[in-house]
Formats: sequence, structure tokens, C-alpha cells
Amino acid sequence: MANKAKLLQQAQKHLSKGNLDKAVKVFQQLANIEPQNQRIALRLADLLAKTGRKTAAVEQYEKVAEIHVKEDFIPKAIAVYRTVVRIDPERLSAYERLAELYKKQGLEAEALAQLQNIFELYQKKDDVPRQIEVLRVMVDMDSENLGFQVRLGEILARSGDGKEAAKAFAVAATTLSRRGFHDRASELFEKIVTLDPNNVGVREELCSHYLESGHYQEAKKEIERSEEHTSELQSHSFISYAVFCLKKKKKKLKK
Repeated sequence: MANKAKLLQQAQKHLSKGNLDKAVKVFQQLANIEPQNQRIALRLADLLAKTGRKTAAVEQYEKVAEIHVKEDFIPKAIAVYRTVVRIDPERLSAYERLAELYKKQGLEAEALAQLQNIFELYQKKDDVPRQIEVLRVMVDMDSENLGFQVRLGEILARSGDGKEAAKAFAVAATTLSRRGFHDRASELFEKIVTLDPNNVGVREELCSHYLESGHYQEAKKEIERSEEHTSELQSHSFISYAVFCLKKKKKKLKK
């Protein structure tokens, strides 16, 4: 402890004279003696930032944040990580940690904002697999956000994964159709059948959508198109399904 007290006196002396570089060296020694001392760790991080040592400062601030996490002071850890991304706006690891910590606090909107930052950084790097990975996490966190679903579908389509893109679009299209946004739903359904023309389930959803929205000619055309892409048994099943939907629609109109 005497050694620590002596070092603190030295550091204070250097600071009073404006010798920040010398003060940094002393605080580095103190941090080695007590690596879990939050005050010493933070003072060192601040001094590194003031002396223009950006990389070292960021790394030190991250150490401070993790000390707070270990002590279960999550709001303080979040505040420090926010300092990190102000210093280095492209620090992926900091955004990832922020997303985790916000989610742990139950602050999903804030967590999603950090995931959006991560997604944009991967866009700059043109890292498509990572973009898809982040969007899947965003979709899992907020399944009601159809914008995430559509964006995921678009990226999967551009990457050549038509079937997975069709699945993502299908979720958004079905939800839009049920909410009454028929024009937008139709656009997505058309994309889906282009990406995965042999998917009978999707064609059934599209036909049901046309019937529910009163677009009977489009439903008829879809039935005709389905015959080109499905087996005789599947086509018969599909037509039966369409007839069932049409009868159901007529019953609703009679009531």
C-alpha cells in the first residue's frame, strides 16, 4: 500500500505541473498493481485520451467498462462504452457489447439501435455474411418489424440464396396481407414466386391473398401459372385450395 501511496503522490505532482505523459506512466504502474481498481483504470483511460493515444485509450476504457460489468454496474458500463464509440465510431466490439448490455437491461430499442450500427459497419466492409447474421438477430428481437424482414430478404436474394430470401419475404408479405396492405403484399409475393417458383405453399399464400383482397383475375392467373411449376397432384391440390378460399370468401360476403 505504501508503494501505491507513493505512486499516487508522484502522479499528482506530474499532473499539477502539466506533465501528462509522465502521469500516464505512473498510472500505468498503478493499474498493474490494482488492475480492478475502477478509479485508477478510468483516470488512466482519460489521460491516454487527453494525450492523443486513441487506440490505447479505447482499450483502457473497455477495461473500465468490464470492471463495471463484473461489479454489476451495467448502466456505468454502458456509459463508458458510449465514450468508446465516440472516440472510435468504427469500434465493432464496443457496439456489440453495447447491444448485449442494453438487451440485458431490457432496453430492446437501444439494443436494436446498436445492431443497426453494426449492420452499417458491415455494409461499409461489404461483408454480406455478417450483414445477414446481424439482420437475423434483429428479426429475432423484433419480429413485428417487417422492414427488417424485407431487408433480410433483399440481401439474401442479392447473395444468391433464393429460397432463404423467399422465406424472409413470405413472413413480411403474409403479415402485410393480413393487415390489409394488399398492394405491398402483392409486390413481395411476386418476388417470392420469382425466387422460388416451385414452392407450392407460397403460391397458395399468394392465391389466398388475391382472393382475400378481391383480385380474382390475379388468383385465376396464379392458378394457371402454378400448373407450369407443379406436379399434377400438387396442381390439383392447389386448385382445390383456391376453390376452398373462394367459397369461404363468398360466404363472408353473404353475411
